Amino acid sequence: MHLITLETKPDGRLLSNLYDDQRRVLKQASTCGNDLNLITNATFVYSNNFVLTNFFTNTLSGYTTIADVFGKSLATITRTAASEQSPTAPANDRADLV
Repeated sequence: MHLITLETKPDGRLLSNLYDDQRRVLKQASTCGNDLNLITNATFVYSNNFVLTNFFTNTLSGYTTIADVFGKSLATITRTAASEQSPTAPANDRADLV
């Protein structure tokens, strides 16, 4: 399994991912503005029982929260042992991550 740490988009912009030791994305950054500096635009917080070494046999439950550059929660994805639920966004917020 490969991790995409840096991707160059067709227009020359960059997308960068930072992973934890369980191979989950922690932060995502992309180039912004005229100077094309990498800016963190999403942060992922995991609260679950995931363990990479036994994820094939382990039932996963918990949630993942995705926040924007300002730390504002965009979406929470909940997963129970029985099923995965659709992402939910806080009221009156947009969950339009790209």
